[in-house]
Amino acid sequence: MHNVLIVDDEPMIREGLQLIIPWEEYGFYIFDTASSGTEALEKYNQYQENIDLMIVDIQMPGINGLRLIEEIRKTNQHLHFIILSGFADFSYAKKAMSWGVEDYILKPINENELVTSLEKIKKALNEEKQKQLLLEKTFLARKEQLFSFLLTKNEAVDDDTFLSEATSLGLVWDSYQLILLQELQQNNLSKQETDLEEFLKNYFEDDNRGISIIYTSTIYILLNKQITKNKNLKFLYIELMELLKPYGDFCFIAGSEVNQLPEIKKSLDAAQELLKRKFFYTENTPISPDTDINPKLTSVPNVHTKNENELIDKLVYGLKIGNKEVVLKMVEQDFLAFMENRETEIAIKKRYIHLVSSAVTKLISADSTLSWLEGEYPNLVEQIYHSTSFNQLEAGIINFFSMILKEMKMDTKEVQIEKLFAFIHENYHKNIKLELLAEIFNYSSPYLGKLIKNTTGESFNTYLDHVRIQKAKELLKKNTKVYKVAELVGYTNVDYFFSKFKKYVGVSPSAFKKEKEKGLA
Repeated sequence: MHNVLIVDDEPMIREGLQLIIPWEEYGFYIFDTASSGTEALEKYNQYQENIDLMIVDIQMPGINGLRLIEEIRKTNQHLHFIILSGFADFSYAKKAMSWGVEDYILKPINENELVTSLEKIKKALNEEKQKQLLLEKTFLARKEQLFSFLLTKNEAVDDDTFLSEATSLGLVWDSYQLILLQELQQNNLSKQETDLEEFLKNYFEDDNRGISIIYTSTIYILLNKQITKNKNLKFLYIELMELLKPYGDFCFIAGSEVNQLPEIKKSLDAAQELLKRKFFYTENTPISPDTDINPKLTSVPNVHTKNENELIDKLVYGLKIGNKEVVLKMVEQDFLAFMENRETEIAIKKRYIHLVSSAVTKLISADSTLSWLEGEYPNLVEQIYHSTSFNQLEAGIINFFSMILKEMKMDTKEVQIEKLFAFIHENYHKNIKLELLAEIFNYSSPYLGKLIKNTTGESFNTYLDHVRIQKAKELLKKNTKVYKVAELVGYTNVDYFFSKFKKYVGVSPSAFKKEKEKGLA
């Protein structure tokens, strides 16, 4: 619709013009009316961006129609006018035409004559709009071409030519900063790219905030002011993420600030380096050169400080017992001990998959009823490899183990104690310690020591020795070699095994074996 301002000092003319034809059918809308040239000039100064056509009476007190047009023409050569007059005076008409008036219509107004004039003006307005859109499109295309060139340039820039072009395009700013918005899934953006391009152009171009282009699931935005070192970065991130929701999920990367347009490649390089490391930052936050990486990854212990097999065994124990606290602590803390500082994203994912797969293999081997995990494990591997942040990877592993823990339901305290002793009898041959048991069963070491003492009348170490010696006696009866028996029941030192066996049995392992052999004979 094209907006019309009717200017006439006669109320009946103003009202009659609004009723004489169906304006909207011809593509026009009566925006407002004015009863004098002075009022019309005031409304023009206030609403000139909204007015496309003025229908003006030539004879009015104060500022007449010709004077009104003359004043407006001093600053606006594009506004369209139709003159209304009760006099067929050639000098008036000649003067009106010199000010670029489209038509001079005599009163009383003929409806057909006014419609013909409106159709002619509508055509002219539409052509002007198309030309303006073409100019704007060409202007924007030149901007984008220059922006694209700067993002990919490897050669030197002709400073004089470049500065002239940048100036003509309004790209000479106080400072520049590159923003990258990368779609996390990288598979939906192309379907909506045209709509998104138009949205971003309107968003950044309208108030000269910057310019944008889209290439291979990444949005490149050049901002015309520094925002890294103040809260504007966070505000822009929140605003854009909300507005971009219909188009997908994006990570927000800000490069360094530069002061010269040819240097924006430096800002891009800084942003791309951050993009490579986006996995190491906390999700749902803007990433810039000043952003700290995920706190969990800032002080990773050395990979050699823990024994991997011990960790996997402890994880399996925690899952079998159904102790969620132990399992979560291991995923959120102990697993980090096997990450080297500065490891790559793919290396971390491989390491975590190895730890989890080793635990799952041992778990299924110990309990065949958990064979269903073989079907679930590939989904976890896929989820880990598609994780876009460390927190997301960790959450996927926790969900996986939580699923297992639901099958391993927590028992009453009495059943837990039964499991404790069953655990000792099942794992007596391993290097199990009171501290490990306390952690797995979620007790303090002193409390667990008292619990074992009250139940068995012996300390943990003494009880463990008795279990081991009993198993050793069974093996010796089967004619197993003494050094092999020591190894099978958990004593790495044969001499230490000899002393323990003699302490509890009264004779050495060799003597016990001979006695049994004689008895059998």
